[in-house]
Amino acid sequence: MRLGSPAVAEIGDTESGSALAALQDHGFVVLRALLSDAELAAARDHADDLLRGADWSDNGFDGRRTRRVYSLLKRVGSLEPLLLHPEVHHLVTACLGEVYQFGMLFLSAVDPGQGAQQLHFDAGSTPFPGRWRRRSTSSGRSTTSPPATVLP
Repeated sequence: MRLGSPAVAEIGDTESGSALAALQDHGFVVLRALLSDAELAAARDHADDLLRGADWSDNGFDGRRTRRVYSLLKRVGSLEPLLLHPEVHHLVTACLGEVYQFGMLFLSAVDPGQGAQQLHFDAGSTPFPGRWRRRSTSSGRSTTSPPATVLP
């Protein structure tokens, strides 16, 4: 995604609601400047430490050039500010309602050469609102997942 894309929101420099509008229009949003430089560096270091111990996926569904760390909540460490940030809370509650639970939280590293994963529901038993089931975005792509936070 290129800088300046409508799915990029600069925290503090955008009009109220632009991140939510980007999320609703595109099915994702990149929240630039969500963390301070020090918080971002600590989060990246922690993510790198966790991923050092992760093996490549052994199946084509996850992607053989993908590494994942599951059960992230028990070792969230320096990634915690991403979960507790007011803008993340605002976006999640705007999409899922005031009562939500982080259940299947994981860290995923998709390395060069890995193709796109097939569209699917994570935890398919959760009844997400209809707008998350499958919809086309303005770019013509489909989305089936609620929002995610991505480290640059």
